[in-house]
Amino acid sequence: MSLVATVLMSAAVAAVVSSVFTLLGQHLERKSRLRELILSKALEMALQHTKILMEVAEKSQQSVRLYDTVVKAETYYRWLTHLHEHGELPVEAHKYRPEV
Repeated sequence: MSLVATVLMSAAVAAVVSSVFTLLGQHLERKSRLRELILSKALEMALQHTKILMEVAEKSQQSVRLYDTVVKAETYYRWLTHLHEHGELPVEAHKYRPEV
């Protein structure tokens, strides 16, 4: 095999390997950003839910049971992840759905 063919073959292989690693890196970055976004929204939802409960308790002059915000965020994280992956909430979330 000639030197030129060897150099061209090496360059082609390097380009393919580089492209594969670039695509893998992009996939992992997108996946990481999605998890970060879901976590951020879950925390926002947990804080908002706590705020709403506190307002309802204040206006109704009744006590309410507040759960730790991190526990609520974890629940929302699981629900949002399941919603993203399957297009629907998990079965456990339906027990919190109001009757229509």
